Order: sequence, then structure tokens, then C-alpha cells
Amino acid sequence: MSLTKVSYSMIDAAPINVADYGATGDGTTDDTVAIQAAFNAVSATGGTIVFEPGKTYMIDGSYLPIQTLFGGVKPKSGTIIQGNSAKLKVITSSATGYCVLNLNAVSNIAINDLNIEGDVGRHIGTTGEFGHGLMIMGCDNVVLNNLFITLCWGDAVLFSEYVRVNGNTNVDVNNCEFVDCRRQGVSVIDLSNGTFIGCSFRNIGATALTSPAAGVDLEPDYVGAQASNLTFVGCTFNNNNSHGFIAGSTVNVVENIRIIGCSFYNNGASAITANSVGATAKMRNVFEIISCDIKGQVLVDNCKIIGGQIILEEIYTNSQYAVESVADLPFQMIGTSVFVTGTRRAAFIGGATSESSRKLVQNCKFNQDNNTLPDLDQWAAMGGFITLDNCQMTRTGAAPATGYNFQGAADFTGFDAKMVNCYLDPKLAVGFAQDGLMVRVAQRGWASAAPTTGTYSVGQIVLNSTPASAGFIGFVCTVAGTPGTWRTFGLIS
Repeated sequence: MSLTKVSYSMIDAAPINVADYGATGDGTTDDTVAIQAAFNAVSATGGTIVFEPGKTYMIDGSYLPIQTLFGGVKPKSGTIIQGNSAKLKVITSSATGYCVLNLNAVSNIAINDLNIEGDVGRHIGTTGEFGHGLMIMGCDNVVLNNLFITLCWGDAVLFSEYVRVNGNTNVDVNNCEFVDCRRQGVSVIDLSNGTFIGCSFRNIGATALTSPAAGVDLEPDYVGAQASNLTFVGCTFNNNNSHGFIAGSTVNVVENIRIIGCSFYNNGASAITANSVGATAKMRNVFEIISCDIKGQVLVDNCKIIGGQIILEEIYTNSQYAVESVADLPFQMIGTSVFVTGTRRAAFIGGATSESSRKLVQNCKFNQDNNTLPDLDQWAAMGGFITLDNCQMTRTGAAPATGYNFQGAADFTGFDAKMVNCYLDPKLAVGFAQDGLMVRVAQRGWASAAPTTGTYSVGQIVLNSTPASAGFIGFVCTVAGTPGTWRTFGLIS
């Protein structure tokens, strides 16, 4: 989104320096009224507000003349704020909710090179979660460049609705840092058409915390709210107390979300959690994770993961599987490398009960490095309507006690699980010959005998779970039926 609507060429008046209205920036004096007077002086056609470089302006976060919800200072529509690396710092209070800079039902705003500081470490009291550095409510065409927001009692930035009627649209956030706030880096109650480029969401909940303490939280929980058409490019999500990125709603839809070329590490609960909660809430129109470097768990529904790598090490004690998708919604993972160590598990992908919600895992690599799990039943659970195509499963170190188990539900009857051109490390495919290459396995699972219940088609295979010398590799259906006619195949010499 360009800044043409608020470009300098459209501004008739000279820039307004907040000092001209009595703001001292000495880090002690309450500058709230003076700064608000400077904002009020901007003409109806727009104007520029200038802060003095390096100064600290104290703000009353409960200042109410501008509105009845929270406080802080509020610019008019068409305002460009040139921060010049100055700081707006909230005055210490016991308020359970406050705001430092408040964008409320305005449009065509640009904020550049500004620092905002809350009162974590100075706050009087222990309750509340709504002390925000920057609140954006019912706004359109907003650009944030090079902001540093930290130590807020609630969120660094909250995108919400104005009187729960008008949401936010068309927001660009570039090279901003959201650091060590108590509740979130960025909360999105209502925002459509937004981009976050080169931003850092880190150390949320480090000094003080209240749940969920995530880098980003998409939570459109008011009736009519939405989180849609949002893109995060080249951002980092690091050292947050719970999630790097969390999305979901109990009542509304989160849709068209893209995370591209971002990195995640050392987030307490998960790197990314984006799942459906409640009968009416859905992750819709595909949640995309593209070419990301992820350390930690990815727990998602109706998601497409393309490229990148996911690493789940033993240090991530709150996460069992590197990748988990268990709702009856589509899921695709294409060209992604997954590495697990210790007792961490590679993937739990299942839950699909029909072709329309089939899960696809294609051109992916799964590797166990120094893994101590005794068998692959514990390492990966995949089943239901799922296809594994051209994937590799390898293991560094000794072979497990038993072979790979392509499994999900206790009984695959009525399901359609397929493995196409997948390579299993011989250490994982105990008793499986032909160097572990599976041309096509549309199978019920591993079993010690041919199926006696369920309906099968010609060519479906069940591998022998108890292979032995002079025994057979498995069982193949030669005549379709319930259960059909089955024959052994693959004599073991």
C-alpha cells in the first residue's frame, strides 16, 4: 500500500513540532495535553507532527477527553507522525487498561521512527491485560514504519473494532519490533488486508506475563469481526513465552493468512498454532506457511506448508509432534524437511474422513537424529484419507525395535491411505525388502494376517508385521470384496 493519500505534497501547512505546543520531552513532565494540542492543530487536509530526536515524552494512558475507551493521545485523519526515534512513555499507574497512542476511527495515517514504552516493571498492581502501546480501532489506510514498542501491560499493538461496528482495513507494518510485552506482541481482533514485513515479535511474557503471551494472536472473537487477507514476510518470532503465532476463533473465521520466509525459534508452547475451535469457526481458504525456518511445533488445520524446514528438538518439552493436523479439514505439506531428535515425534496427520478433506504429504523428508523412541508407531501417526507421495523417511543411529507403521485409526476399514514412491530407510522398514522402495501401498496397515473384515479393492496391500525367514513380505488383495480375496506375496529367503 502506498502513502499517496497522505504524501507531503498534499500538505499545505509546515510540519508541527510538538514543542511549539509545550511538550518538553524531558522524561518527567506529563506531555499528554501538549501533544494532543499539537495533534488537534493538524488541518482537515492533513499535516505532519514532528517529535524531537531522542527525547522521552510522558503520556497519561488513561487520558479520556479524546474518547471513553482507554486513553492516550489521538491523531486526526491524514496525520503523518515523524518520530525521529523519540519515545512516548506511559506514566506509571494502577489502571487495568490504558493506551499510549490511540488511532480511533481515523484514516490515512503514517507513523515513522517512533518508540513506545509501557509500564511493565513499574505498573502498580497485578490485574488487567489491556495496557496497550498502540491501539488501532476502526481505521483505514495505516502505515507503520520502524516502530519499537515494548514493556506494555497488555499488547504492543491491538487491532480491534470501533464500538464493535467498524473494523480495520489496509494496514502496512514495516520493520517494526514488538518486544517484551505482557500479553501479546500483536493482537488482531479485526483486520483485513494487512502486511507485516521484516518485523520482530520477541520475548513476549519475558518480564511479566498474562495468557496467551504470543508473538501474534489472530482472535476475531467479537460477532462480525474478521482476520483476513494478512501476510507476514521475513518476520521473526522468537523467545515468546507461549506461541510464536497463534490463530483461531470460537465464533468467526480466520482466512487467507500467509506466512512467508519467516523464522521461529524458542517459543514456549508452539511455533505456529492455527486450528479450528467450535462448530462455526473455521480456518478457511487455506492458511499458508511458505519457505519458513521453524524450530518447534506446527499445529494447523486447513493449511498448506510449502518448502522450508521444521525442527523439533528434545528441548521443546511442550510439543510432542513436529507437525500436527488432526481436524477433518484438508492439509498439504509439500517439499518440507522435518527433523526430530530424542523422544520428539515427526508427524501426527490424520482425521480426514472423506476425499474432500484428504491430506497430502508430498516430496517431504522426515529424519530421526539420535532418536530414542523404540519404534515408529510412536514416531509418526498418519492415517485416514491421506496420501504420502515421493517422501523419504530416514533415521540416524540404530534401528528401532519394530518397523515403520503407517497408521492412524485402530482400523483402516473404510479409509483410503496411500503411499506412493516413498523411500523408507531399511532401518525403519524391518522385514521389508527391495531396498525399502514402496511403489504404491494403499493399505490398511501392518498386520500378521490378511484382513477378515472391511471392503477392499484389487491391489491394496497389508505388510506383514511378523516377517520371518521363509515367510512373506505381506498380503495383496487379488479380488475386490468384503474382505475380498487375499494372497501372500514376496517370499523372504
